Amino acid sequence: MTFKDETGEIRAAAFNTLAENLFPKLEEGKVYYVSKGKVNLANKKFSNVHNDFEITLEKKSEITEV
Repeated sequence: MTFKDETGEIRAAAFNTLAENLFPKLEEGKVYYVSKGKVNLANKKFSNVHNDFEITLEKKSEITEV
């Protein structure tokens, strides 16, 4: 998924069950606060987002609608 605001955009990745659980909770156009994710250097071959970093969401990660 891609999170975007007026400053730019960043790719976020979740895998397996976590991705399945997050997918129905997120809606395009809404604002979310993301915490406890892991910020890594972006793997450019898997991303079309122009950002040097990406977020990997983990079981402890929190995403709440603002």
